[in-house]
Amino acid sequence: PPLLVEFTTPEMYVFIEDTDAYGVMYNSNYLRAYDRALHMVAKSNMKTDSEDDILVDADTASILDHEGWSLVEVSNQKFKRSPPLGGAFVVHGKLKSKGDNNRSEVWDLELTSPPLPTDHGHDTKEIKETELIIYNTATITIAQSDLSSRCIPKAAPLTEGVGSITAEHIFTLYRDEFDMHLPTHLPLRNVLNLFERSRTMALGGPDTLRNLQEQDDLLFVVTKNDKCCLVNLGHDETDVQQGTPKIECSAGQSVLVRTTVERKRRG
Repeated sequence: PPLLVEFTTPEMYVFIEDTDAYGVMYNSNYLRAYDRALHMVAKSNMKTDSEDDILVDADTASILDHEGWSLVEVSNQKFKRSPPLGGAFVVHGKLKSKGDNNRSEVWDLELTSPPLPTDHGHDTKEIKETELIIYNTATITIAQSDLSSRCIPKAAPLTEGVGSITAEHIFTLYRDEFDMHLPTHLPLRNVLNLFERSRTMALGGPDTLRNLQEQDDLLFVVTKNDKCCLVNLGHDETDVQQGTPKIECSAGQSVLVRTTVERKRRG
C-alpha cells in the first residue's frame, strides 16, 4: 500500500467509561483513543466486506498492516481541555519518522473537536463559535515486540527533587490489564492508571481529594506528560552476554509503584 503520512479519523465519542470523578476524560484514556485511532487506520488497509468496518479515504491507506504492534512510548503529551461526556472528537495523525525495517514508527497525534463543515452557507459568527478545539496532543511511538530491544531503553533510576516526598505502593496485576500483542509487559495506558492510583494515595487518598474539591474548590489534574515509555522490553544477545536477567510481568503478579511528589505553589 502507499505510504501513509497523515490521517484524520472518523468521529469518535466520549462514553461514561472514558471519564473520571471530575467528569472529564481520564488522563490515560487519551492513549486509548490514540491506540484506537491507529487501529482504525490499520483496519482501513484491510479489504473486507463487513458492513461494520470503519471507512477511511482510500488515499490514506495505512502502512500499519503488520500485526502485533503496540504503543511503547508517549512524549510531550499536553492536556489542554477535555471533550465533554457524549461529545464527539477526531484524531489527526502525522508520521514523524520510521525506524529500522519500517517496523517502528513515531507519530505526532492531535485529539480535537470534529472539523467544521465545508458548507459555505454558515455565517461568520456561527463558524467562530464552533471553531476547532484542541483537546490533547502527543508524540507516540509504536513498535513490534520482536524489535523492542532496539526501540526501548533500559530502566533509569528515579530522581528526587529538593523537598520532594516519595511514596511506595504495591498493586496486583490482573489478566484484563494486558495487551494480547504484548503479554509480558503492562500497556502504557494501564501503567499510567497505576501511576495515577499511587499519586492519588500519595496526595491523601480519595476522601482528601474530595474534600479539597468541595471545601476549597481545588482540583488535581494531569496537565502534561513529558515522557513515559516501556523499559527493559525484550532480551537480546547482548543481555545474555552481560548476564542481564529477563524482566517480564504477568497476571497475578504484584508490582511496586514508587511515586515522587514535589510540592510547588504558583500565584
